[in-house]
Amino acid sequence: MAEKPLQPSTSRTEPNKDCVLAALGLLFSIFFAMMLLVVFKDCDSGIPVRFRADGNVFNLRRLQARTKTFIAMIRDLLYADDCALLAHSEAEAQQLQCSLASTQRPYASALQSA
Repeated sequence: MAEKPLQPSTSRTEPNKDCVLAALGLLFSIFFAMMLLVVFKDCDSGIPVRFRADGNVFNLRRLQARTKTFIAMIRDLLYADDCALLAHSEAEAQQLQCSLASTQRPYASALQSA
């Protein structure tokens, strides 16, 4: 039984549109995350989360200790191209939104012209 010779495959030279859009989405996510770091660098609003880096995760008694615990302020949750700002009160939420809007203004004209 004679085998058929392999046919050369045609390679595509144009980029796949899905790959380009995925790369743009990744760049937007990185840009937005860095912009949020700039916005909230001097901000003390948010949800405090106390955690410990050693020991059992589910041992809640250890979190009551004041030593060897860390507190992180959670201000934003990012998922894909969505962002949720977190605060305890309406006034804190308004403060977070105002600081985001004031920091975003210089970048908005650069993004619109691109």
